[in-house]
Amino acid sequence: MRLPVSIITGFLGSGKTTLLNRLLQDPAMAGAAVIINEFGEIGLDHLLIATPNENTVLLASGCI
Repeated sequence: MRLPVSIITGFLGSGKTTLLNRLLQDPAMAGAAVIINEFGEIGLDHLLIATPNENTVLLASGCI
């Protein structure tokens, strides 16, 4: 079975988080898994994603 995969990329401030939040509001995305690759000293992007089910794991090593 093949699972669809989408990658959202872009420059800082280009609307990636806004797009992701809007996509996750769609009931069809209820079972979606989201991986956020943050680059920086302090990870903040995972805090900006509005999800009804908060099963968030922050990996300090930056590796999955």
